[in-house]
Amino acid sequence: MAALAIDTGLMYAGRGQLQNSVDAAALAAAQSMFNAGALDRTGGEAAAVTVAGLHRAVDEPDINVVANGGGLGDVKFGDWNEESNTFTEILPGALNQGDVDAVSVAAFLDDINNNAVPATLSQVRGRTKFDIAASATAYIGYAGIPGPGDVDLPIVVDCCAINACPDSDPSTAYCSGGVPPVTNGCDLVRPQTGDPTGGSFSCLDFAPTGSQNACWTVFDNGASVNTAALRDIVNDVTPVDPPPVAGELYNLDNGSKAPVLRDIMRHFEGFPGWTNPDPLNDPSPDEPPVPAEGTDSYAPYDGMADQWYKFLPVFECQNGIDQCASGNNQELLGFVCVEIREIEAPDGHNPDPLNDGDKKLRLNFVCPTLPGGAPNPVMMTNCNLNGGGPVAGGGSDFGLKATIPVLVQ
Repeated sequence: MAALAIDTGLMYAGRGQLQNSVDAAALAAAQSMFNAGALDRTGGEAAAVTVAGLHRAVDEPDINVVANGGGLGDVKFGDWNEESNTFTEILPGALNQGDVDAVSVAAFLDDINNNAVPATLSQVRGRTKFDIAASATAYIGYAGIPGPGDVDLPIVVDCCAINACPDSDPSTAYCSGGVPPVTNGCDLVRPQTGDPTGGSFSCLDFAPTGSQNACWTVFDNGASVNTAALRDIVNDVTPVDPPPVAGELYNLDNGSKAPVLRDIMRHFEGFPGWTNPDPLNDPSPDEPPVPAEGTDSYAPYDGMADQWYKFLPVFECQNGIDQCASGNNQELLGFVCVEIREIEAPDGHNPDPLNDGDKKLRLNFVCPTLPGGAPNPVMMTNCNLNGGGPVAGGGSDFGLKATIPVLVQ
């Protein structure tokens, strides 16, 4: 009995120490497996090997995990299914590399890569060692709490408008097959070279009509969603701080709110400023210049901003139910990346013959993968949601990954 007790204690100690090692290694690998939005298997494997080696287990002074880059080692990359709680390995070269969101790390005390747990009194019964195995899976979820400053527009997208609600049909859900959704399909007023027509762009409409697909919020569940407060967010007078959190409830409102959209347009296109020529008869205050935050990225490069990547929150379905009616608290589901191409709003101090004041925002939704499953380079380059700091998970799968991994297995 004494032999059994002593050796059982050693086995439990070894198992616990080995588990601590792979837990830490999996978290480190998940933290390091994306580099500027691109999957970096080498970086993830290196982190797993390094961190595992900082741990010991009974007779092994530094735990070794095998990383050979070919899917045959102890570090494996793959997809974590939150509904079934299962990990599916995705090998290098597979078409669906864009689905990698988890890493599994295994380690063994077996006298091959690491010393087994030695038997003590059990040796009198012919037992010289005990083999032990442990594994852990760490998951990079989807953005639920962005960093400070990552979300800086008070615009909300209705999940029903882009098939992004929890009960959406998987076959047609948001970015299914790498195809971005189009809501209120429209054309650009000033199309650039090669821009498609036939309603290929999404047009956000804030008015409570049948075509409404967007709303306004000040990211508070009690404060009034009024024009002044919305403008303060747009103009960085009152930044969105703390950042919005998926799963929380926030007040929404509808309506065109032309002054707010005008301010957003000025930040996109730039505004030269305006000085009141007759302050004695006109009480209007001077308006300062606003530098353009959008870029002229499409030929023929005419000097007008035509691209602005932004992160927008997605809220529970408003279609035919609340339509963002003032005073209703609604749930934030997650965040999407969009490429804003045009904004139209009335602006008497910035005349533009192509701006008819239609109060519309025209954009593309950016998907994490291309048709076929390969990672979308546009997403990797322009939609890294961690400019303001670490990004926690908890949001719905809209392609924007968190940067803080969690252990799931």
